[in-house]
Amino acid sequence: MVDSGVHGFKPYVHSDCGGDYRGSAGDLLRWTSHCTFGTILRFHGADHRSWTYDDATVATVKSYLAMRYALLPSLIAGGAETSSSGFPLAARSDLLWPTYPEARTNEQYVWLNDTLIAPIWDSKTNLTSRSVWIP
Repeated sequence: MVDSGVHGFKPYVHSDCGGDYRGSAGDLLRWTSHCTFGTILRFHGADHRSWTYDDATVATVKSYLAMRYALLPSLIAGGAETSSSGFPLAARSDLLWPTYPEARTNEQYVWLNDTLIAPIWDSKTNLTSRSVWIP
């Protein structure tokens, strides 16, 4: 999804939220945190029904979904802007700051031109924090 804008692909390329297999609750939450701030939020690819996980996971997924719906007016406005300009809703940072080598990464991106998103991707490390490049 993040690379699509760099390579000139369609602006609504997205990840299947949850991945291609049913992972742990932590995997589902990592995917949900990423997909909430993406182009399309769709749980797909395997059995990712949040209510089949523990209560804490269900509550967290619900909070992300509530956040996504609260941001829906901004997402709709961003979609209109993308339609006219072609600039992606989820853009790699180097599209906005091309002179900074630190911006050339898929590990963080800018959503709706003004929100820096830096999810924790790797489920193998169990990280709860990470370094982020601030432009």
